[in-house]
Amino acid sequence: MCREQVEVGGKTDWDLGVARKSVNRKGKVDVTPVNGYWFLSLRNKNKYAFRTEPSTVVDLNLPPHKIGVFVDFDKGQWICFPVTLNVFLFFPALQVSFYNVEAKIHIYTFNDTFTERMFPFFSPCTNKSGKNETPLIITPVKT
Repeated sequence: MCREQVEVGGKTDWDLGVARKSVNRKGKVDVTPVNGYWFLSLRNKNKYAFRTEPSTVVDLNLPPHKIGVFVDFDKGQWICFPVTLNVFLFFPALQVSFYNVEAKIHIYTFNDTFTERMFPFFSPCTNKSGKNETPLIITPVKT
């Protein structure tokens, strides 16, 4: 299991989640799970969405100050994909869950498969003439 907590309070825009090691990081990138990105974004201080196809808009009644991102590789489940008759590929299941840490509220969980290493994905977005200057702060997870 991998986990991270990120302080997002005071920002108007941000993205955070995880990405596959092999994602395209140059030029215009379509940041969706199909392309190896699983993340939550905030736009204009109150528009939360998961970048799925189409985007999954989330109504958060209590705006989070700190977001927890938990990646579970150890569910013990395997997804089977038939390739040809009597030939199958098995991939471990992946869960990426997002929580409002202080309120202890589950926000959303992605269920998918993975075939390579995953890495944290953060974007503080643009400064917006000082309106979004507060930094994202990665904080230690207390166990």
